[in-house]
Amino acid sequence: MEKNIVFCFPYRFVGGVSSQFLRVAVNLKSLGNKVYIVDYKDGAMGRECRVLGLTLIEYSDDAKATIPEDSVLVFQAMNPWTIWRKLCIPLETKLFFWVCHVDNFTPAVPILTKFLRKPRFGKIIYQVFFPSLYRKMKAYVADLDCKGSLVFI
Repeated sequence: MEKNIVFCFPYRFVGGVSSQFLRVAVNLKSLGNKVYIVDYKDGAMGRECRVLGLTLIEYSDDAKATIPEDSVLVFQAMNPWTIWRKLCIPLETKLFFWVCHVDNFTPAVPILTKFLRKPRFGKIIYQVFFPSLYRKMKAYVADLDCKGSLVFI
């Protein structure tokens, strides 16, 4: 059975993730794949869908956005608690996380964030002051990698 490919990055401003997702989506569509984009109607990718011949699944902060059955859902790599809440994802959907930035899995901690983004200090700070969070994130990333659901740009 053919799978749908769905790129999800609801974001209103043009940036690296939206630009990269659009380039790959257009390429996959040209190869005959069924490709969808999840974005705000006025989002960086949403505004381009009609021109590029891509199907928009409109995301809204007020209503559910339903992912089609038999899909591979592509996200920028993120912490599980930051995945968009208004997505309605069928249980059999395959998730694929694309690491587009080195800090994709770094949880934000007010005041400490500028230190946490420095690899030498960040790892030590997380291990010492947030050991439970560090273990959870390490296990999460290892699980994604083991299942083939993680790729680095």
